[in-house]
Amino acid sequence: MRRTGAVFASALVFMAVGVWAAPMVSALPPDPTPQTFAVGGVNNCAITGTAAVRCWGYAEDGQTATPAGAGPATAVTVGDAHICSLTTAGTVKCWGANDAGQTGVPADLAGVAAIDAGGRHTCAITAAGTVRCWGSNDQGQTTVPADVAIVDAVSAGGATSCALTAGAVTCWGDNSEGQAAPPTFPAAVTAVSVGGLHACALLETRSVVCWGNNEDGQSAVPAGVTATAVSAGDSHTCALTVAGSVVCWGNNMYGQTTVPAGLATTRLVVAGAAHTCAVAADGSVRCWGNNDDGQGQPAAPDVPIGLKVSAGNATVTASWQSPDFDGGAPITRYTATASTGQTCSTVASVTTCTISGLKNGVPVTVSVAAVNAAGAGAPAASGSVTPSVPLVPPPAPSAVVALPADRGATVIWTAPKPATGVVISGYIVTAVPGGATCTSKASPCVFTGLSRGTTYSFTVAAQSNAGLGASSGTVYAAASPFAVTVSAASLKANGSAVFTVTGAPDGAGVALTGVTKASAVANRDGTAVVTASVTKTGSVAAAATVAKVAYKASVNVYVPVSKVPASGAVGKALAVAVSAARPGSSATLSLGNGASVSATVAANGSATLAYTPSAKGSLSAQVTVDGVDCGTTIVTVK
Repeated sequence: MRRTGAVFASALVFMAVGVWAAPMVSALPPDPTPQTFAVGGVNNCAITGTAAVRCWGYAEDGQTATPAGAGPATAVTVGDAHICSLTTAGTVKCWGANDAGQTGVPADLAGVAAIDAGGRHTCAITAAGTVRCWGSNDQGQTTVPADVAIVDAVSAGGATSCALTAGAVTCWGDNSEGQAAPPTFPAAVTAVSVGGLHACALLETRSVVCWGNNEDGQSAVPAGVTATAVSAGDSHTCALTVAGSVVCWGNNMYGQTTVPAGLATTRLVVAGAAHTCAVAADGSVRCWGNNDDGQGQPAAPDVPIGLKVSAGNATVTASWQSPDFDGGAPITRYTATASTGQTCSTVASVTTCTISGLKNGVPVTVSVAAVNAAGAGAPAASGSVTPSVPLVPPPAPSAVVALPADRGATVIWTAPKPATGVVISGYIVTAVPGGATCTSKASPCVFTGLSRGTTYSFTVAAQSNAGLGASSGTVYAAASPFAVTVSAASLKANGSAVFTVTGAPDGAGVALTGVTKASAVANRDGTAVVTASVTKTGSVAAAATVAKVAYKASVNVYVPVSKVPASGAVGKALAVAVSAARPGSSATLSLGNGASVSATVAANGSATLAYTPSAKGSLSAQVTVDGVDCGTTIVTVK
C-alpha cells in the first residue's frame, strides 16, 4: 500500500532543551494518516478538514508560509528545512530551504501517488509505481537504482532513501552506518521508515527490525514489540503497537522517547529530529521532546471566517464561524474588538458576542481573533457599521375585512400606528392558497384573477423603513359572485324551502325579505343557508352589508293556485284555471276516471286545463304544477 512514510529530520545540534507534553487538538479530519499530519526536523504540518496545508515551527526558510498551489492537498511531508504537499491533481508543491534543490520539483513530474521528504532531498512515487527523487545527491540519495521498478512505498532519510517492493526493501544513498544495506528479513516487509543514520522496517508478522547506526539505541528494538506502524527519527524510533499505544527508544536528550502518561488510543505516531507527535482517531494531537522552534507546540489559529456585524442601540453584534485550522491546539476563546476600543469575549463554543458602550451615530469597525495556547491568531475585520436606536417594524393592521367578488376580493383595513421614526411606505396583502400578493399605498387592496369557488385567507402587513411589520389576523373570502338559490322553485302554500346564499363576506349577517323573512350568518366559505316557509308566489331578496358595501341578490319562488269548478255537465267542457305558477312549467289535471290533461304555463304564470265529461256522477280532479300538489276537488257532473 503506497503511503508517505514517517517524515525524517536530519541530524541537528540544538543548544536549548524544551519538552512540551500538554494536550492539543488540531483540525485534522477523523482517522488521521501519515498523509494528513507530518513531523520533520523543526516543523509540523497538518492538512485541515478543507484540504488546506498549515505548518508551524521553524520559519526562517519560509516553511510556515504555505504558498499558493499547495492545496487542496491529499498529503504533506516535512524534511530537514523544507516541506512538500501532494495536491488532489497529483502534482507536487515544495517550499522552504532550497540550498540543494530539494524544493525544485521536476517540471515533468505529474500523476504523483505519494511523496516523502528527507534531509535535503525529496522522493515521489508516480501513479505508474516508479520512483523520482530530487535535491541533494551528495551521497547518491536521489539516484534511484535501475532495478527499483514498481514500488509500494518510499521513505527518504537524512541522505539515504529506501523503497518497498512486494515485501522487499531496496536502499540507496549514504551507507556510512550500514543504513543502506537492509538485513535479511524473516518475513515480508509491509512498511519502511528511514531516519538520520538508521532505518526500520515493519514485517507482516507485526515485528519491527531496525538497522544502521545504534549509538543511542535507536536500532535496538525493545523485546516483545508488536506494531502496526514504525517511524524513524533523527536518532530515535517510535512504534504504534497493536494495542494502540506508543513505544519509543533511542536518543532521549530532549525527552523525545518519554511517552507522556495518559496518551489516548493512538492512530498515528511520527518521529521528528528530536521531538515526537502522536495523533488519536479524533484528530487530537500530543507532542513531546524538543520545542526550541515551536515545533512541539501549536501555532496561532487561522482567521475566523464568515464575520458578520450588525448594529444596535449603542451596540454592535458580531457573529462568525470557526477558523478552518485551529493552529494545532484547541481554540480557548474569541475576542471581538471595536475600532473605538471596546471589546467582548466568548468561550470557544460560542461564535457571537455583543460589544456595548458605543455611541449612537458614530461608525465603527469590528475585528475578531481566535485564541489558543499559542496566542491570538490574525483577526477577521468587518466593514463599517453605525450604532443607532433601532427602528421597530409597525404593528399589525387592524379591523381587516375581506370583501368577496366574482373571481376576486377587496381587502380593507385600519392602518397601524408606527413608532417614532418609522415611516410606512405601503402594505402587502397575501392570499392563500397560491400565495398571490397585492400591494398598495393604503387600504384597500383589490385582488383579481382568483379561482371561482375557492375560499381564500388574507393577511395584511405594513412595509416601512424598519422592515416588514407584523401580519394581521387572518380573514377569509370566497371568490364567488353573491347569489341566492332555492331548493325548489315551486312549493305548496306555506311550504318550507331551503335558501342558499353564496359569495357573502365571512361572518356577515344575511337577511331574506320579500314573500318570506329570515336571516343567517355566512360561514368562512361565504355561504349562508336559511330554511323558511312561503305563502304565495313572489321574489325573495337576499342582502348583506359589510363595511358599507352592499351585497344583493334575489330568486323567484312560486306557490301555484288552481281553481276547479264544483260542477259540470256531460258533453260540456270543464275549464280548470291555474295561476301564479312558474312560467314554462307543466300543469296537469288528473281525473278520477284515469283521464288527464296537461298544459304549459304561460309567461304570466297562468294555464287553462279543459276536460269534457262523458258521464254523470262525482269525479275527483287533482291539479299539479312542477309536481307540486295544488289540491284535489270533487266535481259533480250532471
